[in-house]
Amino acid sequence: MGRAVRGEGILNTSVSYYLPYGILIQDPNPEEECLQAQVEIPRWGTRILTSLYVMEGTENLEDEVFLKRHTKPEQDEKRRKRWDLQRMREQRHYERLRERYEGRQNPCEPEVSGYHSLWPNPESAVYLHVDDCLPVCAFGQPMARIPPQEFVLPWLSSRCQDGVSTRRRKRP
Repeated sequence: MGRAVRGEGILNTSVSYYLPYGILIQDPNPEEECLQAQVEIPRWGTRILTSLYVMEGTENLEDEVFLKRHTKPEQDEKRRKRWDLQRMREQRHYERLRERYEGRQNPCEPEVSGYHSLWPNPESAVYLHVDDCLPVCAFGQPMARIPPQEFVLPWLSSRCQDGVSTRRRKRP
């Protein structure tokens, strides 16, 4: 079998650098993020109530007037609490049904790990190469050796090489 030559097209360096092998990044759970994004935070609101009476001090301050003024917001609050409880019950019921359905759907499927790595599996290694130079790696793959050259846009370099002129003639 042939042995790999050092300058074969892979970028190498003699300076040791840290390779974060084994650091696994856990994928964020999109359902959890979605639930966190929809959290409602109660806030204080300022509600300005204007008096029906024009002159100050002529407002009716009897108990019946205050009770009448507060009954509508109280009823509205009770109605919203009832709706919230109903919505929470429906959501719990839906979750139970979904868990039951998913349990029947794939009973023997193993749980997939949320960890991913771009590095190859160490158990699949065929040989081990020991050298003074390290290959420069990005995302688990060795970088290709590219010779230094001037940057040229590919669509402009073909026109310049063919000798095609991009200038237009002026009309008289």
